[in-house]
Amino acid sequence: MKVNMITKDGGSYWFAKYSNFRIASSSDNYRLTVSGYSGNSTGDGLAHHNNRQFTTKDADNDDAPYNCAFARDAGSWFGSCTGSNLNGHFRKENIAGLWWKGYSNFLRYAEMKFRRRS
Repeated sequence: MKVNMITKDGGSYWFAKYSNFRIASSSDNYRLTVSGYSGNSTGDGLAHHNNRQFTTKDADNDDAPYNCAFARDAGSWFGSCTGSNLNGHFRKENIAGLWWKGYSNFLRYAEMKFRRRS
């Protein structure tokens, strides 16, 4: 799996590659397994999301005492609502924004690319 990103100011292109990536079935709430980071970003922005189930506004599967999907206005593999928010809102510079590995790393663009292993 590869994540391509452009920083908010448009000055930097970042990427993060993962050698191990898996999403479980619906019976396990689409649990994320991810490891083997390499890239030129600010670090492993998905480490916090590893082994987490997917949370949406109508399915609270995170560890926080509240629903992270409401707090971040996006669904993701949240633990305690931190890590990265690749499903966030473009042009918002707050916790509901589009960011990678920390609230200060806002993005203009992000895409996740998946390729089935042979």
